[in-house]
Amino acid sequence: MADLHVSCACGKIHAVAAIARPTTGHRLVCYCRSCREFATHLGATGMLDECGGSDLFQMPASALRITAGADHIRALRLKPGGLLRWYAGCCDTPMANTVSAKFPFVTLFQATMAQGAEAITGPVRGHVNRRGATAPLPEAAQARSEFGAIARSIRKLLWWKIRGFARPSPLFQEDGTPVREPVIVAS
Repeated sequence: MADLHVSCACGKIHAVAAIARPTTGHRLVCYCRSCREFATHLGATGMLDECGGSDLFQMPASALRITAGADHIRALRLKPGGLLRWYAGCCDTPMANTVSAKFPFVTLFQATMAQGAEAITGPVRGHVNRRGATAPLPEAAQARSEFGAIARSIRKLLWWKIRGFARPSPLFQEDGTPVREPVIVAS
């Protein structure tokens, strides 16, 4: 089992995820407008790749522990009922995405991970929402099936749900409410 270390840009928030091997999670790049709006809203467009994609790692929510700076964590939604987008209130670093306490995964931004994290998260296994890319995608991004990446995510989500890996999550209270009330940001 390897520890995946995560922190915000200023270093006030630290988290650790216990990842058995790269296949424990699912690494992908998302080109959706919502991911770009989140990074843009926080002034973190440097986290996006040259085609406007976010390098993400989906993992079981119960594998994540916040070890420092939990009081700096904030949440927003880009629209009512949208994804919960978690960020560092101290330095506006995008940190994670979640759906709700019922969904057993958290999606972390690869850019928040300590150097060498790729040995733990493995290579990118898929590119999703490719139509939203802001520039032509490299051949490698087009070669894999978008459906395959989505199917892998769903398969993992179902497995984690069956195994009860949604809880405990450091981003939700025991009653399922977020640890911070999300702000709704009009797009």
